[in-house]
Amino acid sequence: MEFPSSLRFGARTVQVFCGQGLTGDPDTPEGHTYGEVRFDEAGRARMALSADGDDLRPETVSTFFHEILHLIDEDYGLELEERGVRTLEAALMGFFSANPTVLPVLQAGLSNNT
Repeated sequence: MEFPSSLRFGARTVQVFCGQGLTGDPDTPEGHTYGEVRFDEAGRARMALSADGDDLRPETVSTFFHEILHLIDEDYGLELEERGVRTLEAALMGFFSANPTVLPVLQAGLSNNT
């Protein structure tokens, strides 16, 4: 299993690039996964992760989720500061880790809506 190469997000498609030249952020400790979302002038979004697409360590999955939260923040005009995004990331990742049976239920429910 690996990260998708694109995500549907509202009316937009977000391209996801893994392991392609992101070397890290000065605030990111050595060896940790780094990610970013960038928007061009036309509003198109691009997500990049420093890890390979099949690197499913908890830290990498958390970074992927963190970048999804940035997309939500941008699309819904929440104007969250980085601290808010990090708090939501930690809280939601902790919730899903502590309650692994919730994700299959959500997935089944979403499948019934299509």
